[in-house]
Amino acid sequence: VTLIRMVAVPLVVRVVLAGELRLATLAFLAAALSDAVDGSLARRRGEVTQLGRVADPSIDAVFCGFSLSALALAGLLPAWVFALVVLRYALLAAGALWLHRYAGFLPARATVAGRFYYFIQYSLLVGLLLGAATGHTEAERWIPRALGVLQVLVILQLLLLGRSLYRELRHVD
Repeated sequence: VTLIRMVAVPLVVRVVLAGELRLATLAFLAAALSDAVDGSLARRRGEVTQLGRVADPSIDAVFCGFSLSALALAGLLPAWVFALVVLRYALLAAGALWLHRYAGFLPARATVAGRFYYFIQYSLLVGLLLGAATGHTEAERWIPRALGVLQVLVILQLLLLGRSLYRELRHVD
């Protein structure tokens, strides 16, 4: 099920850039729902694996990153919001590389806050696409701002998590 989002990446990007926003909304919604179904099935069946712990958030990042890039290129997402998105994913990548190099492992674990952020982000992106597809300009005004605020909150959470992991690793040495 995780691979559905990977397959959806080029589809969502293509239809957003082509201005086919209703189709983009459906494709994005289907991919977002596949994420929820995937996680729910894995937890309920007790099939949570280390590969899934790494692959699922990685594919989420690729899916959201490319979707947000397409929205920015299509003029639906302001440059300042996209810059925050880039900063967020750069911090994630840098933190993962640092942890792998410094600690020799990557403690991939889902957090309630992370799930909440992705749920809110997916919801806002579906709302933005739907608003743009149906001509609701009010949604096109407030949703990018909400996405920007969300990125700032995620960045702060990442910095706090990184600080906590750093302190934890320093005490292990």
